[in-house]
Amino acid sequence: MSPGFLRHLQENWPGALAMLGLALYLPIALATGVFYTNQRWIRRGESPREYWGWIAHFTALLLAVSAAIVGSYLLKP
Repeated sequence: MSPGFLRHLQENWPGALAMLGLALYLPIALATGVFYTNQRWIRRGESPREYWGWIAHFTALLLAVSAAIVGSYLLKP
């Protein structure tokens, strides 16, 4: 990683923190087969459609935050 990109992550720490959190949480949810929400646990074996829906939404969020961080770095003057 270039020092310029690390500086960009420091300047945009809320997005970088969201990206890190999502990047850490998704593999945990995939490995355990349980998606934790603030209301209940969603188990892959009990309700697979809802589980994979949450995984898809969080993956889309991870891609959107990553694209925003990388895109803002590349488009910075």
